[in-house]
Amino acid sequence: MNFGIEVDPSDILEGLKSSRDFEGKEDAGEPTWSYQRQKDSLELFNMDILICDNVDAIFAKYRPGTFLPALCHIFMDTNAPLEVLESAARAITYFLDVHVDSTARKVVDVPGAVAAFCKALVLFPISDDTDPDTARMSRDVAEQSVKVLELLCRREAKSVFEAEGLQCLLTFVTSNGSNVHKDTLQCSLSVASMLVGRLKPDHPALPSCVASLTCFLEHKDSVVVDHALESLGSLTEMLSRGGGDLTVLDANGLVRRLLGLLLVAPVDPQDLDQDMSQRSASVITLLVSLCRGSSELAAKLLEENVLGAVESVLEWVGDDKTALALMRLVDLVLTLVFRGLKAPHPRDPKFLGGEETSAARGREGKDLGTIEAIRNNNMAALQECVAEGADVNAADQFGQTVLVWAAYTGSTEMAELLMEAGADPNMGRNPPLHYAARFGRAPMVKLLLAHGADPLLCDAENKTALEQALHARGSGKEECHDEVVAILESALRSHHASPAAAGWGAAEEACAEPTDEETALRYGSRVLPLLVRAYEGAVHPPLRKGALATVSRLVSLCSPQLLARLVHRSACDSQPVAVSPSPLLTPSPGKSPSRVRKAQSYSAREFSQVLVDFVGTILASEEDEGLLVLALGVVRAATLKDPAHFFPRMLRQGVVSRVESLANPPPPGGAGGGGGLEGIEDF
Repeated sequence: MNFGIEVDPSDILEGLKSSRDFEGKEDAGEPTWSYQRQKDSLELFNMDILICDNVDAIFAKYRPGTFLPALCHIFMDTNAPLEVLESAARAITYFLDVHVDSTARKVVDVPGAVAAFCKALVLFPISDDTDPDTARMSRDVAEQSVKVLELLCRREAKSVFEAEGLQCLLTFVTSNGSNVHKDTLQCSLSVASMLVGRLKPDHPALPSCVASLTCFLEHKDSVVVDHALESLGSLTEMLSRGGGDLTVLDANGLVRRLLGLLLVAPVDPQDLDQDMSQRSASVITLLVSLCRGSSELAAKLLEENVLGAVESVLEWVGDDKTALALMRLVDLVLTLVFRGLKAPHPRDPKFLGGEETSAARGREGKDLGTIEAIRNNNMAALQECVAEGADVNAADQFGQTVLVWAAYTGSTEMAELLMEAGADPNMGRNPPLHYAARFGRAPMVKLLLAHGADPLLCDAENKTALEQALHARGSGKEECHDEVVAILESALRSHHASPAAAGWGAAEEACAEPTDEETALRYGSRVLPLLVRAYEGAVHPPLRKGALATVSRLVSLCSPQLLARLVHRSACDSQPVAVSPSPLLTPSPGKSPSRVRKAQSYSAREFSQVLVDFVGTILASEEDEGLLVLALGVVRAATLKDPAHFFPRMLRQGVVSRVESLANPPPPGGAGGGGGLEGIEDF
């Protein structure tokens, strides 16, 4: 085993701590200094730790508590030659890399040390017009500084953030992105991703950080783009939870640039890599989060070519995560067009899950003890909390009320105890009924409805509890929601919903006339064929179910009057998609001839013809029961809303006869009716 070179550590420490050596005076009378002794000591030190392969021996020889402060003071001397700074940073990197837990604090404890590493990223020039040797050494110093900051962030991220590390890193990447190595560039953005979550809505650096991150979305390095998306997602979550204004994120055209990332496709779908799929899913998720949290950003989304972006992704999508995220985006677009979006104010009781004072009280130990009791399924502890006067309408820091926790993970006995003590079943950003419906908890749904839960209430996604249950049943993620759907449909009918509104998963609010009817007609006529093509081209069941569930939602959102106007419009999705140039991918050369013919055939057909052909094909095929139930829901919704048009067409095209055969299939042994598809009698 090699224990390094023969060198006296006390001599090296003395050399590191030595002041600058006076060399004389220049002509102007300014003193000049020599750093030769420090250079020699650093060279010996780095050579010793490089040769030695025994970490314990190095740490015993060069005790971090003694040597790290000396090395930090060298790096803090901005007048020192660049090679001295680089050597000092390299030595510090070694200590941190070997045992960051015990050494990071020692660096932070040196006043000004962390700030020196941050400032080194912007202090020394690396541009092309700089002297080549100076630029090379500046680049080496910056690379070592990034490594030090990365290691420090593992244990002391707060100190790096307070030293303006985030701003310096983003400025460094913006100014020198083309002049540093790829690994340094990616590492810088990785460190920035660790720090960006520490920003607050009122931080003065927020606008500049948003501007830099938005600009990085068009970077040629896909890893830089991924880190930028991660950071922007963290900022979106921070602003949403902190009551900030999400529009600040769009100051540099974030919505437009995100759609631009979707408006590109690989030249050959077989060349598609997993990173692109994950990136697209991240882009879609970020878009949905932005637009759900801000009505202004939602309006901007509709002003852009959002359906063109959806169509572009559908050309190559092959993984379930991206496909389902895409269906959520289409669902959001339909919600915006047909219902509009009234984003809850961050201080609105619906957002917080109750009055602000209640939410504040909910953070007290006694009130949050009710949530802990529910999570632990401890009925006795819950009874004790209620008896001691705990606020049964308290909410946690995410706005989820005590009753929401009971609906999600507790028992019906717990929920009943809370409601008898005064818990409001309609309180919360996402009410308890929606949670129970989404997770298929039929007894809980019955109990909540019996205590006054409103089946017409919409959650943060602008969906009713019935819509959540239908989506969960159709997405393939959850099972056994049939009973929940039947209970909620019955509740809607008992709330005197109109005959046209009951029975297909939409509340009365869903059937209200949209503010801009022409926009609704335009989007409806274009979304339907897009979803049909998504279903026909889907390989994976989740995308097929997601596309069909979204078709069902489209029909449910239409009022009878709007659907009557929509049926005779051309189902047109063949308008050209504006593909933005991207340094990441080469735009698709165009659709295949078969795709073009199919788009043209759709554009020549009426909306109702496309819809009836679509559900007729599904009902005539050997699909699984979940798809058949969704298709039957579309048939029922369309015929109830516009029977004069849809029933004759469905009769002519065999849809009615197919529904009858599903209701009364022949038994395996011969004549007589057998058991039909469950729930078919409702048709």
